[in-house]
Amino acid sequence: AKLASHGMRTGPVCKNEHPRCVCVFLLMFGVRWIFYSCFGRLREVCQSSRARERDFFIMMSVDEVWRILDGLTASPAGEWVPVEQCHGRVLVDRISALEDHPPFDRSSIDGFAVPAGSGEGFFRVCESPGEVVPGVALRIATGAEVPAGFGLVMVEDTRLDERGLEILKPASTHLIRRRGGSIRAGEAMLEAGSIVGPGEVALLAAEGIIGVFVFPSPRVLHVTTGSEIAPEKASPEAGQIRNSNAPMLRALMDESGATVLPGAHVDESVEGLISAVGAAAEFDVLLVSGGSSVGERDNTRTALESMGFEILVHGVCLKPGKPVLIGLQGRKVAIGIPGNPVSHFVVFHLFIRRLLDAMAGKRPVELVEARLEAGAPLGFEKRETFWPARCVLRSGCLVATPLAWVDSGDVAGLRGVNALLRLPAGEPPPAEGARVRLAPCGKLW
Repeated sequence: AKLASHGMRTGPVCKNEHPRCVCVFLLMFGVRWIFYSCFGRLREVCQSSRARERDFFIMMSVDEVWRILDGLTASPAGEWVPVEQCHGRVLVDRISALEDHPPFDRSSIDGFAVPAGSGEGFFRVCESPGEVVPGVALRIATGAEVPAGFGLVMVEDTRLDERGLEILKPASTHLIRRRGGSIRAGEAMLEAGSIVGPGEVALLAAEGIIGVFVFPSPRVLHVTTGSEIAPEKASPEAGQIRNSNAPMLRALMDESGATVLPGAHVDESVEGLISAVGAAAEFDVLLVSGGSSVGERDNTRTALESMGFEILVHGVCLKPGKPVLIGLQGRKVAIGIPGNPVSHFVVFHLFIRRLLDAMAGKRPVELVEARLEAGAPLGFEKRETFWPARCVLRSGCLVATPLAWVDSGDVAGLRGVNALLRLPAGEPPPAEGARVRLAPCGKLW
């Protein structure tokens, strides 16, 4: 009655109002469901992003990453290669001489062999060796075998006329390269861990060694990522740039002696990277260009973890190249490289080359000291910086000139770079004439 006195309906609801009430209820429920679903998804994304950023920003120093890479040693199993193909490789075992070197007493000069102890005077010239006969001189060439009992006289110390050969200087046995004077049979000729250079190739060939066991050359698979990347020989569409990272890394890996496998280019998806790696040949090192940071389209870490790689490094206190990523799966190593070309160049010379050298049995390239010369202005850096530079040998001293580069995407800033100038974090830039440390990027002079 009280409700009726206020004009409010107290009877049953009209049948025509049922659908309207149901629609309002469903609309309110649907809006609420959509709101909480979107909010929940947004919260998951934010939490995931924060977790990725939290992991990423636990950054290592360059020296800490070097210690990790130095622990990834070469494969204990060597491979046999012919001598003509072993240049630049590292020997697994010690190699001992099979025979004396030289294998016989050899002449070191063009001239004449005369009986040892002969003094000045005239001699009769003989063209073929025979018994040691006083008064007879044997014509001899550099490298020819010296008969026992003979000494040597250089052609400059003789005179030939109608009277015969006049010896102007006593014969010497010091001009004879004695058998085994360089290496004796059974002696260690090359130690394990030796890098085979042109001289070592010559020595192996001289000893009749046709092949050696060396550490395997690392097999490297390089995959570039990003829908904004066009092939280097194509005309980019709007918003695209050509792929400069693939040819640059190919050239750098050729210099390092690595075996470069056919690579691939994929989009930013996890599935694309996993598919490209799965379709590739067996590799020791996987290099992934791009996608190593913590953005929503940076999926390299997720893909590597899906393939069974344990992440050892994600983020280095370094400029350029901060978002570098390193993972390990058994003896396989994966490195995610920040997409910009200057970052690629720096990460290769600081980390990738060091890894390839370790896997090939080589010692890491050490930093060198140089005198700083005026060049591009250096600034105060919050992170340790490896600045592109040009190093030359001048008056017996290494001189380094810092080069101009705009940012990590400035591929033109890599022209002429053969060293990286190490600038400690939080310190004033070094003055002209100061002694600085450099990471070599190839030949310094």
